[in-house]
Amino acid sequence: KMNENSKKRPLDRTKKASSSNEALRDSGIEKPKRFLTAYNFFFMNERAALLKPQSNSHPTKEDTAILGPFEDSKPWTKKTKRPHIKTHGKIDFTSLSRLVADKW
Repeated sequence: KMNENSKKRPLDRTKKASSSNEALRDSGIEKPKRFLTAYNFFFMNERAALLKPQSNSHPTKEDTAILGPFEDSKPWTKKTKRPHIKTHGKIDFTSLSRLVADKW
């Protein structure tokens, strides 16, 4: 037998939880998605340095895409989605990450 106090009550789903994130969104201020660590900056710099000597002549779209984060001091302010960039084929990611990790 179920006691009246032990019956499940229906949830009230009409209330919304207010949070500081909603207040930030309403004010138009957006936080960056995630912070960049010292290793992230080191990796970007080393990757650019490893790929730079291998480029043949003038900077290509790939080179500007690689060096772009260094020119923009606040990359989180961009609201456009990053387009798909064809890989350069000069070095694969595992080799690149091993080289950078050894230097770190």
